[in-house]
Parts: sequence; C-alpha cells; structure tokens
Amino acid sequence: ENLVKARRVIAEFSFFKTPRRLSRLKRRRNNENYASEEDKAANEIYKGLKKLSINVSAVGDDRPVSTVRISPQGSIVATASWTGSIKIWDIDGLNLISTLGKHSDRATGLAWQPCAQNNEPLLASAGSDNNAYIWKIGEEKGKSECSPHVKLIGHQDRLARIDFHPCGRYIGTAGFDH
Repeated sequence: ENLVKARRVIAEFSFFKTPRRLSRLKRRRNNENYASEEDKAANEIYKGLKKLSINVSAVGDDRPVSTVRISPQGSIVATASWTGSIKIWDIDGLNLISTLGKHSDRATGLAWQPCAQNNEPLLASAGSDNNAYIWKIGEEKGKSECSPHVKLIGHQDRLARIDFHPCGRYIGTAGFDH
C-alpha cells in the first residue's frame, strides 16, 4: 500500500512537468535556431563561470572530505568526510557552524531536501556503516539537534550515494548490498 502511494505521488509529480519538457523538445526538434539559441545561452554561462575565482578555502576534516553539498537556499554548505563527520559551514567565509554528528565509518554521500518544509531544511547522509541518516537543520543558520532526526536501516553493506526525489518526499540510496 505504501509503495503504491509513493508511486502515485512520483507519477503525479512527473506528469505535471512532462508537458513542459515535451514542448521544449518539440520546439528544439522543429526549429534549427532553437538549438543554437540554447547553445549560445550555455556558452554565455560558461564564460561567466570562467571568471570565477577561489575566494576562500578551508580544511574540512582530519581525513579526506568525500562530499560537499550547498543548501538549496545557498547560504550554508554541508561536508561529509572519511572520519564519518557531517559538518555545516557558512558559505561566505567557510566558517564552521556545527558538527552534526558522525557515522561510525566513512560518510559517503549527502543530499539536501530540494524544498524545505517550515524553513527547516533536511540533510540526508549515507555511510560505509550501512546506515543513512536524516538531519534536521534548525530554523536558525546552523542550529542543529546534533543527532540524527531519523536513522534509516536495512542495507546489508556500505552505502555509496543518497539523494532525494525532486518532489522532496522520498529518498533513494545506492549501496553494495547485492
């Protein structure tokens, strides 16, 4: 029953976006200039990206940092490292705001919920300890419970990646189970 409900939500989310996506594809197929306009826009973005420079740098942990994710709001950065630590940083100066806690083995993946509910963004983490966690990042920047909001169990081997579905209601994990 829960699987059927999840599939319905995902289908409704996809059906809502499909007509717009198909319309774009038809315009591109039927109009030679449309593709070149898209290429021109991409080139302009690339030119802007070439002008970027590194303004700050930070040492994230004692061991290698495995994943870096910028929050959807763009104000904070989350890092995961081989020590298992999940840390939250201010994006402007890369100042450490908080250490949420840690996996008992390497942290291998991070994902922000695409649409925060009640200004409380959720951060999901995956680790080599076979577990995934959901962390509730408080309303104030960096405020945290410092322990997982939810622990997701069930994998028999280490996890490699984690991500939210674009609708923000579901999480997928990839691991080395079977």
